[in-house]
Amino acid sequence: MSGAEARLDVDGDGALEEFRICASSEGLHLTVWSGIGMTGRRLWHRYFYLGYDVEPDCSEAEVAGG
Repeated sequence: MSGAEARLDVDGDGALEEFRICASSEGLHLTVWSGIGMTGRRLWHRYFYLGYDVEPDCSEAEVAGG
């Protein structure tokens, strides 16, 4: 799996938010960022455990807590 992304202005402020999905060793990380290319603040993060090994492709910023 390779990282995927989509862009949409979800809060109506005229700036695009970026939705991203990537894989860690056993699950998927879904994130929403206030800037394009993870330049802004991470607004949302969810992790979904898959129960089996997958090829990781996440950056440090995508998997970091907080």
